Amino acid sequence: FLLWAFFVDNHIYEDEEEPAPSEIIPHYSPTNFEQPVGFASLEKVHNYGLAHKAVWVNVLNSNYQVLLLRRAGNLRTCPGRLSLLGEHESQEDQLHGKFGEPTARRGLKEEVLRPDDLYKAPIKHLFTSLLTISTGGRVDVQQTWFGYVVYDKPIASVVLNATEALPYAKFYDLGEAFRLVELHSYKFCLPDHRDTLYLKSWALLCKKYQTPSCEKVLKRVQLFDVETDY
Repeated sequence: FLLWAFFVDNHIYEDEEEPAPSEIIPHYSPTNFEQPVGFASLEKVHNYGLAHKAVWVNVLNSNYQVLLLRRAGNLRTCPGRLSLLGEHESQEDQLHGKFGEPTARRGLKEEVLRPDDLYKAPIKHLFTSLLTISTGGRVDVQQTWFGYVVYDKPIASVVLNATEALPYAKFYDLGEAFRLVELHSYKFCLPDHRDTLYLKSWALLCKKYQTPSCEKVLKRVQLFDVETDY
């Protein structure tokens, strides 16, 4: 019995997984995002509402359709909801002055497994917005850089790193995605901020590419008419 108990205890010990270390990111003065304060775990940054930076990326295929991923069910924020690809500023980004396009490129490289060259495509800026978001007991005080990338090959889906999203994600016509978030915003991450997180970007991309599905969107594009870095 003692030998059996030792074996069972040892087996359980070997199979237990160490908790994943929390990502360490920079945080800033809430009144000045050019003034870094220090570094903290992502958990602490969210729980204490520390000001930080992140990017959201609209991934387009050669037909100018937008990629929507479905967040993993075990995430604390927006489990199972539709979303764009996002990435927080890292310590290295801040130390080397790389926030924005390089942060987005790193996120694409880490999260998109196939096609494995998508992260090499040009990434462009749409706009930057300050968001204060409360959800699930967490607070985001976040300067958010919104951009887009166009992958110039005909693809209908991508394979993602499954740690934070379901492994397969598909593309939607811009007009279809626009209508989907208008009619069923509850299916999306942070629906109370849908105008900034989704509709503004898609209206601007419709204005630029004018795909057939964008016809109705273009009638409302003046609602989101801002300067961009096209």
